[in-house]
Amino acid sequence: MKRRLILLAFLLGSCTAPLPQRVDFPHYGWRNNETQEIVSVERTDTATIFTFKSFYKPGWWIKVASDTHLEVEGKRFALLHTEGITPDKELTMGEDGTATYTLFFEPLPVRAKTVDYIEGEFVEGGFRFYGIDLTGKTPPPLPLPETIVPETFPEPSLEYGEAVLEIIPTGDVSRVPSYVTVRCRSYLCPGFEKALDPEPVDVRTGVARYNLKLYGPGAVNLYVDGAQSIQPIPVNPGETLRVYLDGSDRATTRRRFSLDEPEVPIVRPVGQYAFLFGPDARKAMVSIAPDLSFEYDSKDDAGTYADSVRVFYERVSSRLQEKDLLPAIREYAQNNLKDFALQLLLQSVHTQRMNHRKLFGEEAEAFFRPWLFQEDDLAWIRALDLDDPKTLLSIDFTLYGMIPALAPAASADTTGLIREYARFTPMLRVVKRGGGLPEGWDRFSHPVFTKKLEDEQKAWLRAHAEVPESVKETPDVPDEELLDAILAEHRGKPVLVDIWATWCTPCLAGIRALEPLKTTDYADVDFIYLTGETSPKSTWLEMVPTIRGDHYYLTDKQLKSILDRLGSDGYPTYFVARRNGMNGSVLVGYNEEKLKNLIDKALR
Repeated sequence: MKRRLILLAFLLGSCTAPLPQRVDFPHYGWRNNETQEIVSVERTDTATIFTFKSFYKPGWWIKVASDTHLEVEGKRFALLHTEGITPDKELTMGEDGTATYTLFFEPLPVRAKTVDYIEGEFVEGGFRFYGIDLTGKTPPPLPLPETIVPETFPEPSLEYGEAVLEIIPTGDVSRVPSYVTVRCRSYLCPGFEKALDPEPVDVRTGVARYNLKLYGPGAVNLYVDGAQSIQPIPVNPGETLRVYLDGSDRATTRRRFSLDEPEVPIVRPVGQYAFLFGPDARKAMVSIAPDLSFEYDSKDDAGTYADSVRVFYERVSSRLQEKDLLPAIREYAQNNLKDFALQLLLQSVHTQRMNHRKLFGEEAEAFFRPWLFQEDDLAWIRALDLDDPKTLLSIDFTLYGMIPALAPAASADTTGLIREYARFTPMLRVVKRGGGLPEGWDRFSHPVFTKKLEDEQKAWLRAHAEVPESVKETPDVPDEELLDAILAEHRGKPVLVDIWATWCTPCLAGIRALEPLKTTDYADVDFIYLTGETSPKSTWLEMVPTIRGDHYYLTDKQLKSILDRLGSDGYPTYFVARRNGMNGSVLVGYNEEKLKNLIDKALR
């Protein structure tokens, strides 16, 4: 009897439904990039075949490492051959910014239901997919908190306070990002000049936690493993904001291939502004997207241009009022429309500034004065109500540098938010560059501006109390001779010159990748780091002790002279010189493999 039961169990086990030989657009638990999409996985007796479609910029390139492999329960399955791409070689994107290729791997075990895709074990930022489903099944929806839309848009707190931000991955926490980086979009919250230090992920729960010191409301961007960027998320003093993060980014796959399946948002915040990420808000923004089209042939006539923006704003605003939206959602959409109109106005100021530079040179920047709005324009610009603190939740921080040009027109109230922010912004720059507290720093009607300036002054004094030995004095030579003078101190050794900025995320990724190699593979290399005035000096001094090498803080004019000589205009820029100081090579942009190849050549 016992023998028959065993035989019956064996027969039942052998009747399990076979796994599909091909799965199109398989689900997976986590990925670390927005570039690669898995179109299909096919299994045969001789190979496991992955077909990918990559999305990037037309004319740009991607690369797949030759040691790319699959993993099942810790066992590796090697890459056999490829079609449409050559390992370790650049593949240029087509005119539509896409490329399709196929990778063939060793066959997987017959009963394998999931597999991991790993592009190179030691490739910084290499493409990775974890928990790729081979059964063809759609996973059940995750039990996430319901999004509740409030009756009215919550008023943000324009006060100093701490907020807690928790990043919570959904699904299997055994495969989560190694770190999550946070950048703020406002001078009033941390992580503006440089990204906040990456918080390690709790390996038990997969949660990354930040304590943010806020000087009013703001918005943050999240970067997963230094690669994947998440849309801005509002934060408010005194709030605990939990963000559930779908690491598979299924929403992007669904949109790119028009898949007929339930929508899964990449983020689902829980907090008073969580409704901005709910289905109602998304539908509202999608409904007005076709209306957000503005064209203007010439921006020379300031009055005509401003009037064109007014007509555009009033037209879209009228259409928005006709839509059947909940009041809080309508106000959110209206705030985004204000932001768009503001961007149009400030883009014109930026164009004028660039034309001024071309005509009179960069030295004349201090004498630049943008056109003033005509009296007829003031009424509708002030009707935007930019003094409303809610604007801090939507306006893009990259435009803040131009707000002083707009503030007098935007508000008649000299003590209003926009006018005071415009006065506060240049003061903050002075403090961060060591100029002390400017006159009037303590005469704001909004106390958060005074407190921010006072705290930044204290931070600058602490940072300068003891200047690290690695901070070097800039040689007193003409700008065109500066790079040679710096390199002369390192004659006889291979040198890496890294031109970077504290706020540059790719720069920090490159520094992080090379730091552990400075005492091993690259112990004979001298590292030189150059930065300029776009990096606040107090922030730079805080970071210098963690980066081994010689550090120079240059004027923008000095740094531009060096970049011009190297044929670059961006960050990071690397210059690698051999022992004799000759035959230097330049690399613009961070690419770990290329950078290491240049250093290896310099060591030969």
